Amino acid sequence: MIELPTFAVPGSMQASLVDAGFTQSGVQSDDYIPRKGSRYRVSLTYGPYNPDDARVLVSRLIEGKQGGLMIEFPLLHSQGSPGLSRLNGAVASGRTLVLDGLTPGYTCKEGYWLSLEKDGQHYLHNVRTGGRASDTGTLTVILNELVRDSFPDNTVVHLAKPMVQGLVEGDVWSWSIAVDRVIPIEFTIKEKK
Repeated sequence: MIELPTFAVPGSMQASLVDAGFTQSGVQSDDYIPRKGSRYRVSLTYGPYNPDDARVLVSRLIEGKQGGLMIEFPLLHSQGSPGLSRLNGAVASGRTLVLDGLTPGYTCKEGYWLSLEKDGQHYLHNVRTGGRASDTGTLTVILNELVRDSFPDNTVVHLAKPMVQGLVEGDVWSWSIAVDRVIPIEFTIKEKK
């Protein structure tokens, strides 16, 4: 999995939920049917960069287009210092996660982002209901979407720096070189699993 160089900081982002659920229309009502598999697509703009930095970034993105890319999910604000959070018990389905290893008193708020890491793959999720970690560092959170995979006990949960991981989207990816030789770069990552 390819990571971007440390100088690459996004200037803007547009995130989209790719919803695996559907609305079922009946005679008397419409019902939403949730299904596992909802994931995120993130469009990012970087730069502009000077030609030397752009050369490195373009090279990483070409490699990431073929083998996948992992970036830190851009946050609007700090999500604090959560400690070394992990799942307390295995999770195979649903929206509820029990976490431990948190800094006692840490507050996870509605709208926070987290990624679950399994076998080197990150799964991005959004928190519907958070709370305050107990004196023993445990906390139950409810996600906005169903988990997409099964996760064993002690799975690492990234709250301070959630990651988004997937493929650079599209069969064609291009970049431009401006006449002033500073190069803006845009691309979209769609989580693959």
